[in-house]
Amino acid sequence: MNKETKKNLKRFLPLSLCCIIPILLILIAPAIGFYSPKTALGISFIAPFICPLIMGGLFFFLFRDNKSCCNKSTDAIEK
Repeated sequence: MNKETKKNLKRFLPLSLCCIIPILLILIAPAIGFYSPKTALGISFIAPFICPLIMGGLFFFLFRDNKSCCNKSTDAIEK
């Protein structure tokens, strides 16, 4: 695997988890509700908000290393 493929896989994992985790929690909620209805209600309430939280973290990590993009263009103009 080349460097670009590994970079794409690192970006794909959080995106796939963003969809998979809430779906699994909603599917498991009835089984948890058998033992603890309050916990199942809490899980079903929190599950839709997991994706936006993961996406926010993903955008933070994607754009935190992108600060040097503007400095490159000004350095090229000065030289």
